[in-house]
Amino acid sequence: MKTVKYSVIGGAVAAIALGASGYSIAQSSPAGFSKSDQPGITYRANLDDFTFPLENYRLSDADQRKVNDAVDALTARCLQGFAINYIPNPHSEFADTHSRIYGVTDEAQAKSFGYRSSAAVQKVTPQTPVEVPQHAAVRTGAVRTYNNKAVPRGGCVGEASRHVYRGQNASLRGLADGLIFQASEQAQRDDRVRKAFSAWSGCMKGKGFSYKTPIDAMSGLAAGDGTAGQGEKSVAVADVQCKKQNNVIGVWSSVEAGYQDKVISAHRLDLKMVQEDLRSLLANAEHALSSGKSAR
Repeated sequence: MKTVKYSVIGGAVAAIALGASGYSIAQSSPAGFSKSDQPGITYRANLDDFTFPLENYRLSDADQRKVNDAVDALTARCLQGFAINYIPNPHSEFADTHSRIYGVTDEAQAKSFGYRSSAAVQKVTPQTPVEVPQHAAVRTGAVRTYNNKAVPRGGCVGEASRHVYRGQNASLRGLADGLIFQASEQAQRDDRVRKAFSAWSGCMKGKGFSYKTPIDAMSGLAAGDGTAGQGEKSVAVADVQCKKQNNVIGVWSSVEAGYQDKVISAHRLDLKMVQEDLRSLLANAEHALSSGKSAR
């Protein structure tokens, strides 16, 4: 159950399994970078082929879509009992942020889109269906009865959510996310990562840009909507080049992976329960979706 739903801006979350790279320092190292410079650190130009240690304790994008679809299906089925035809609002698509956990790493993408993803720039937002207020009240539980029929606590969506999320340990929900941010903060304070940031910053200054860390660059420039301007694109291209030149991705990801491994060891029993919860949650979602198909 892998996931790619990581925060990029302001937290720069990452966790890469050590030794998982298809690249090695001997195979793919830019000039000036050698094994002796960073002992135990693999050279990585991007994160495309890596698995994060804590990914096994979170829903993948596909699994989260399945859970959302199951809640929608049960909500619609409940509303049908009130003679209400429900068309769910389209869920926001989960962008594949796996490759952008540390910002841009593809020079061609940076040149075309700056710090913005091509999918976000090109995406057309679907039209949201209009919902009658009385129907919305039944869906959300704003009324207790509708046409002399009792509305479930929390409305149809509340009933649907309780069904799909039944048996979950509420106290453990979000544990993996919290541990990811903990490891991320520890990595950013680590001397090895700070050294890589400093080298990156010096490289950027040589190209005419003044930023202390890659986080500073992407936080400020990717905040707006729409397409990137030429200034943003220029910074993003320089960012990618300086990351590659100084193995920022390799250092940062390897260090953060180590911290994630440590927090996994410290919370092994709780995380085992989290995995059991995820399996149960997906089973509930699959059952809701399959029963809906058989009822048609």
